[in-house]
Amino acid sequence: MSTIRMPEPDAAILARAPQIVAALEAALPAGAVVSSPEETRAYECDALTAYRCPPLAVVLPRTTEEVAAAMRICRAWRVPVVPRGAGTSLAGGALPTADSVVIGTMRLRDILEIDTTNRFIRVQTGVTNLSVSAELEAEGFFYAPDPSSQLACTIAGNIAMNSGGAHCLKYGVTTNNLLGVRIVMATGEIIELGGPLLGTSGLDLLGLICGSEGQLAIVTEATLRIVPKPEGARPMLIGFGSAETAGECVARIIRSGLLPVAIEYMDDVCLRAVEAFAKAGYPDCAAVLIVEVEGSEGEILHQIERIRSIAEELDPVEFRSSRTAEESLAIWKGRKSAFGAMGRLGDYLCLDGTVPVSMLPYTLKRIGELSKEYGLEVANVFHAGDGNMHPLILFNANAPGELEQAEAFGADILRLCVDVGGCLTGEHGVGIEKRDLMAKQYTAEDLAIQMEIKDVFDPGWLLNPAKVFPLELSQSHRARHGGEMLMRTNDNKTDLAATVISPTNEAEVAGFIAESYARATPMRVVGGGTRLQSGTVAANQTLTSRCLSGIVTYEPGALTLIARAGTPIHEIEATLASEGQAFAFEPMDHRAVLGVSGAPTLGGMVAGNVSGPRRVHAGACRDHLLGVRFVDGRGRVIKNGGRVMKNVTGLDLGKLLCGSHGTLGVLTEVALKTLPVAETQQTIAFHGISVGDATEIFARALATPYEVSGAAFHSGTAWLRIEGFSAQVDYRRERLSTLFRNRELETVGEADSQNLWRGLRDLHHFAASSEPLWRILVKPSEAPAVVAALHALGGEVSLDWAGGLIWFQGSASGSAVRGAAGRGQAMLLRRSALSAGGSFPPEEPAIAQLSAELRRTFDPAGILNPGLMDK
Repeated sequence: MSTIRMPEPDAAILARAPQIVAALEAALPAGAVVSSPEETRAYECDALTAYRCPPLAVVLPRTTEEVAAAMRICRAWRVPVVPRGAGTSLAGGALPTADSVVIGTMRLRDILEIDTTNRFIRVQTGVTNLSVSAELEAEGFFYAPDPSSQLACTIAGNIAMNSGGAHCLKYGVTTNNLLGVRIVMATGEIIELGGPLLGTSGLDLLGLICGSEGQLAIVTEATLRIVPKPEGARPMLIGFGSAETAGECVARIIRSGLLPVAIEYMDDVCLRAVEAFAKAGYPDCAAVLIVEVEGSEGEILHQIERIRSIAEELDPVEFRSSRTAEESLAIWKGRKSAFGAMGRLGDYLCLDGTVPVSMLPYTLKRIGELSKEYGLEVANVFHAGDGNMHPLILFNANAPGELEQAEAFGADILRLCVDVGGCLTGEHGVGIEKRDLMAKQYTAEDLAIQMEIKDVFDPGWLLNPAKVFPLELSQSHRARHGGEMLMRTNDNKTDLAATVISPTNEAEVAGFIAESYARATPMRVVGGGTRLQSGTVAANQTLTSRCLSGIVTYEPGALTLIARAGTPIHEIEATLASEGQAFAFEPMDHRAVLGVSGAPTLGGMVAGNVSGPRRVHAGACRDHLLGVRFVDGRGRVIKNGGRVMKNVTGLDLGKLLCGSHGTLGVLTEVALKTLPVAETQQTIAFHGISVGDATEIFARALATPYEVSGAAFHSGTAWLRIEGFSAQVDYRRERLSTLFRNRELETVGEADSQNLWRGLRDLHHFAASSEPLWRILVKPSEAPAVVAALHALGGEVSLDWAGGLIWFQGSASGSAVRGAAGRGQAMLLRRSALSAGGSFPPEEPAIAQLSAELRRTFDPAGILNPGLMDK
């Protein structure tokens, strides 16, 4: 028998089962409720088949409203609910209990909207991952996250587990490609988060939902980012005589400035099984890498030769580059069939953990040693580019004790992943499989705040109970708190004399905040003081993190950096530049436009989710954030995430902290993903055009495979930036020039292009004024109408993010600006003496309530930047 326990079913619920089923059947259409033992058995487990338990009933709705109706009934009867997608979870994430109702999303299969102009698709979440790209095929776009189960898995499960896949090294995981969701709360209330805008001006609740494993809400609709299909792609197969050499090749490729679409790894055990099954023609060696690059034919050949030269320095057993579509299929055939091929050898346990790329050789060596200790063979097949490992432990399920032995072996492998600086899960999720290992990666306080967040979304703990959090810990939490949030208030707040506190270490930060919490004394939280204007926070004392400075860890070969929150950005950028790397999201420097001095810091950048023009191509700061350490409003030190690129171990608090402007906690340490700096860049300028012309140019350019990394407009001129290797940039400039041959255009060379985009990034054209400056997020296609409304108010306008970001400088009132923004979000960045009202846009009541409750969870006494994010 397995050692993993599930709660005993509630006898009272089982006794009321007929009434519960009757209530569900009365509220839902015929055929939507399944309750017979023969039918519910089909839902007794997911792809972790070692554990089985039929649910009380299964609900299969076709609309969000039907999901909400079922949820309201379950809440009224206090029945646990297990959200379920396609049931492909390998971690037991959809395992029901006998007293639970499964709400499945597999009948929510409608494609609701395809908008290539604004680069998104909106779907019901029961559609399969692969079918999303199939719907986009004729439009020349695709949806990037590609989990191995993409033929069967659905978008609902992808969001729940923040799924990745082979091609996520370049394109990111689900959270990097998710723009918005429609969710059903534990109360049955329907809420929409995000949408087609490239960002948010409030707390990033969307980032919290993604990867939450059905603990917070049921996702019924999703707005997904789509990208143009590349001109071509080609894989290479590289064989090595040792695992260590293969791991070294991965690090050298990444460190060279190349960014392949995928780097996959298979060891000798897997290779033998795959070759016997698929006959893909793989070499007989210790390890094989499959490296895929994409682009035009010339770009592909350039990258292949660069990778060949890197590999040949390590004396490969074989280097094979695909020359035809058939050869490409053959190279990928074995990798795609690896898990099926391994099944021919017997039963196996598929694990999922992530380690820093630099630790791959040691980790593989140690797994081999553990294999001998346990007497069980293990095969390794995984995404090497981001260190996401999938060891396959072979065992005989019919032999008494072997399943338990395999589970113990697997637990040791996952502990090893954490010990070397990695995490318990990169894409499969925690579920029940890794639930009791969570205390290995996180402290009790780390887990406590995650459970307190669940209290906010699901006070009764009805959604997917017994998952993610160690069972005894979650039961103890519920017994202590009864689903109520912990809060403390003090009507006699102590206002100290104006002081500035500059802690030099994390313990000092925690001590100062704990003391302020005890006195309920508010504080202004800043980094270098270059982004927040005075007068926006009602506090006499200021806590600055500028003395928490220094780079903790930088691994160029793993594209990861950890630094303390007070580290000046210019110091980090200098270190990255020495290795040919940078922050791809191009953080803005606010000093000129806000008229302030000082040095922008890492913590301030993350707290503000500060992102520049490359946001349109590379994502925002939040998309590159890997992990955080912070002190919450009670003085608790909290860790979340880590230093690896794929990590879905628990709730993503990093996304929530990013853009929270110091209202949830004080950042002390940050881990970020870095990327290679482009070899060169050029810009195409279009002069004498209108805003409408500019947005049309942007839409056409960003629908091409030429990877435009900047699209901006100001004073009658639009600019498109292209970056990459020299030949690559020349080719793309020529292709774009041909696309716009009916327009007059100018090519801006590298040096002038860099200066141009630095000025656009930092809003130098608005720096001489003291008038209010607004940051307005809109759907790019709506930019012309919004700009026309803003022009009617007077002032000056510029566009970034292909029209998705509008900067407006003028003296109009806040209500007038927000009225002109329409469905967009308007945030006041620079105040004037005449500015009044909150800087941040108002939120829908339900979202505002969630945000307020989350702030009280992190900061019960309301001492961190009070008033800053007031609407």
